[in-house]
Amino acid sequence: MRAVVFSLVFWPLLAVGASVEQTLRMAEDGNPVAQNNLCIMYYTGDKLEQDRQQAFAWCRKAAQQDLADAQFNLAMMYHNGQGVEQDFVEAMHWYREAADQGHTVARYNIGVMYQKGQGVEADAEKAFKHYLSAAQDGFVEAQYNVALMYQKGDGVAVDLAQAMQWYEKAAEQGHVSAQYNLGVMYQRDANVFIDYRDKAIHWYKKAAAQGHEGAESNLQVMLEEG
Repeated sequence: MRAVVFSLVFWPLLAVGASVEQTLRMAEDGNPVAQNNLCIMYYTGDKLEQDRQQAFAWCRKAAQQDLADAQFNLAMMYHNGQGVEQDFVEAMHWYREAADQGHTVARYNIGVMYQKGQGVEADAEKAFKHYLSAAQDGFVEAQYNVALMYQKGDGVAVDLAQAMQWYEKAAEQGHVSAQYNLGVMYQRDANVFIDYRDKAIHWYKKAAAQGHEGAESNLQVMLEEG
């Protein structure tokens, strides 16, 4: 539930076929998109020798020019201590900058930091608020977290109907734990609602197809019971 999403975002606005030399020249001229792309090249070792400190330096230049993806990338590097000493306060600052520009994954990661108390005082209600915002944008990990928090009453009042709704959204995007949890919830009331047994089997099959052992076990039991 609380894993931070550490994925660098590539902003594909450079001309197709731009060389490393062209990217570097544009970056040195102050182009924030080129600076962010150079950051990613250094970060991943794609076309340039991997150098996380150089990656950090170029991300920071782009972030200071209000490029949301660069702000997110810079926050990620502070959060994970990559190319710079780990600093949760700085990570939160740059996630907020990106989130204020509508960056969905930044909002999700702010939720993670509130959940864990990283750089801020732990606050489940604020974590839920940020997860919900990202979930409404369709971010699958956020949808799963929202469902789990509704189910457990963590940061929000227990609401199993809402939990099922959000699990279903995540499950439809292929989230294996959401598929399994949805199966469990449908199985729980299979004796009350006729179609719930079929729905439980459906979601267990989806999760089992992805190798979820609990789903495989529960599915076998349900099929044997007939």
